[in-house]
Amino acid sequence: MVVQMSFSFFAAMKQSTLTQFLAKKNKNKSDSSSDFESVVKLDSSPSSSESSDDEETAESSSTDNQEARKRKSSLKPNKQSTNQKKLKISNKPRKIKNRNKFCDKWKMDPELGGFISKSDMNSQHAHCNLCKKDIRGSIYNVKRHVKSTFHKQNVQAMTCTVPVDQFVPTPEVQKKQLFDDSVKDAELRLAGWVAKEDISIRKTDSLLQVMKSCFPNDALCQALASSRTKTTGIIKNVLATEEKVQLANWLRNNKFAIIVDESTDKSWAKVLVIIAKYVDANYNVREGFLGLVDVHDASSAGQKNLIMKCLSDLGIPIQNLMGIGFDNASVNTGSVKGLGVLLKVEVPNLFILDCTSHSLALCATYAAKKLPEGLEVFIHDIVNYIASSPKRQDELKKCQEFARVESHRLLQVANTRWLSLEASVKRILEQWSALMRFFASHGEGDAAGDKSSKEKASRILACMKDPKIKGYLYFIAFVLEKVNELNIEFQSSKTRIHRLLQSFRVTYLALLRCFVTKEAIAIAGDPFRVKLIPPNFLKLEELKLGPNTLNYIATLSSAGQLNRQQVQTIHTNCLSFLVEMCLQVSTRIDYKDETLVNLRCIDPTVAVSGKVDTIVPLMIRFPNLLGDSEGESDTLRDKLEVQWTKLADSKEDLPKFEPSDDPGIFWKQLSDVKDCISRPVYLEISKFMLTLCALPHSSASAERKFSILNNLKTKIRNRLQTETVTALMFAKQYVIRRSADAGSSNSWKIDDSLRLSFQKWKGASRSTKVNLIFSNATGVDQNEEEEIDFCD
Repeated sequence: MVVQMSFSFFAAMKQSTLTQFLAKKNKNKSDSSSDFESVVKLDSSPSSSESSDDEETAESSSTDNQEARKRKSSLKPNKQSTNQKKLKISNKPRKIKNRNKFCDKWKMDPELGGFISKSDMNSQHAHCNLCKKDIRGSIYNVKRHVKSTFHKQNVQAMTCTVPVDQFVPTPEVQKKQLFDDSVKDAELRLAGWVAKEDISIRKTDSLLQVMKSCFPNDALCQALASSRTKTTGIIKNVLATEEKVQLANWLRNNKFAIIVDESTDKSWAKVLVIIAKYVDANYNVREGFLGLVDVHDASSAGQKNLIMKCLSDLGIPIQNLMGIGFDNASVNTGSVKGLGVLLKVEVPNLFILDCTSHSLALCATYAAKKLPEGLEVFIHDIVNYIASSPKRQDELKKCQEFARVESHRLLQVANTRWLSLEASVKRILEQWSALMRFFASHGEGDAAGDKSSKEKASRILACMKDPKIKGYLYFIAFVLEKVNELNIEFQSSKTRIHRLLQSFRVTYLALLRCFVTKEAIAIAGDPFRVKLIPPNFLKLEELKLGPNTLNYIATLSSAGQLNRQQVQTIHTNCLSFLVEMCLQVSTRIDYKDETLVNLRCIDPTVAVSGKVDTIVPLMIRFPNLLGDSEGESDTLRDKLEVQWTKLADSKEDLPKFEPSDDPGIFWKQLSDVKDCISRPVYLEISKFMLTLCALPHSSASAERKFSILNNLKTKIRNRLQTETVTALMFAKQYVIRRSADAGSSNSWKIDDSLRLSFQKWKGASRSTKVNLIFSNATGVDQNEEEEIDFCD
């Protein structure tokens, strides 16, 4: 009952409240409408200008207008509130404040830096004394200008300006500066030593601690702060960048050749190495590491794109390329879509040469197929059987002591180079008596242990007891010695392009004399023109298979251990080997190539002999070496021909030269020869011949870079990125080059350019993301930020 009464009471209260609210709202609405109608009536009355003759009417009209405005302002929507006071309208005219006018207090405002003053234009503008710029006189605009990048750069430039009194530093400042420079030089040398010796960058942390503990009283050593992070930064951003910039700047304006090759590193990543061969400012023929790039497309087109991109990134024009050397893979040597053919589209006069060392290895590989099939397997089995067990190596030493032979280890055979068999074969022949005793104990006795090892030892022993096997080994050692001499000559970094045909001709003739009659050689005149047909061959018993081979056959034949048929089999197989070897050499070396024939003019002996009357064929073959304009080329042709003719007439005045010397040395010394009025006599011909000395003769330089790569990226350091490896190789090349210039292998001069690069890098941001800009090398600013991994 009580609940129902309370509910009815609240319902009645709610109904009365709602009724009062609606009545009040209607009353306010009616009052507003009546007020609005009165305002409208007042506005529609005649204006004061129409009744200007009557002053009383004007005064009343003015009073009415003011009341109407007052009443109208009170009727604006959302302005009327019980909590707000009514606005009082003054009869005085409102004074408008000019916010764009310059204020004098801005001059002393510390937030504005004291650079703001009044503009000469008008009072509405301010002037920045630092930027020499007028600003619209609003405090917002002034503050916006102070926060702009342009103003901040000017402030920074002003604060970095050295006062006049600091141009002559005090002795204390000079001493501190010399000490700081010594610390920087020490850090540069430490980073260069790490790169040169292929040492892990992580080792620098412990090395620095050891040095400081060993030399506690040395202030310079204690001041060193070259941890692995800083050492990595110096290698990447100072040493490597300096070498890259200097090399790129030189190759932009000079002719050069490249050597390219592919390989796979320890992490199974395929990479392409690019080597540049050029003549430096001191007239020395050099080989410079140009880049190491990841290969994702191993086709000829993919390799061409990588080479073009590498040169383009360095700002080197492809037109400066005069020659290229690579191995004998079909992707390079193809006559339709090979790498050489594709590059010739860009450079029509490009000189292309297959690797001579690789060609000789292929010749020996094909020739080896003419010998008994199990011979190469026999050589591998002997070495692998002993090298795989320390116990067997110890047993071999005892057999060597018993047989009274030198205690030498057997040499492994490289799977990719058949020519490496020579050293292994010679070592087996040297240890033959000790090996016979060793395999007799393993193959016939109980020393082998398990059954499979005993069977393998028995098989090797059976081959060693075959008298023909040792005869073949003597023959292989005899032939491969001649071939390897030629191979070693063209693996040299010295200039050998002028000796290519002559050296191959000498080796080819030595092989021909082993099985071809003297009459056939004399009739042909040139060894490469000898027809390899049976009528021109020597009789089997007259074959020259090497003194050791012939002595071995004769000894066993007289002892009855070799019958006539076995001797004939040995001679027949050796003849097949020699014939196939000569056929492969003559096929892979084009002795009719006019370019290779004319390049013999690089040889100083030929140059001063007068046997070659003109070098016009060389000038026609390499027109890009004569200048860009037609007039310049014509003038240079005349000078080259005159100076070439003068060489034969002035033998006594020319530098001395040995045939074994590098021809680049002769042409460098010839450039210094001057006449009575100190004018260079042979400058143009020296430069022309030195440039030709940079043509590649093999790809051995690329193989040497892969050896450096394997020393850097080992099984332990297999996480090294290609970028870090490239920087290490550039830094190593820089240190080696500077050391060679200084005449010492351990000390190299630090010049001002390197110190400046170090200072710029040291003053850069120390954040984890460092902006790697090679603007000097590429000619284009690269604003891409790259995160450096400071770990190995």
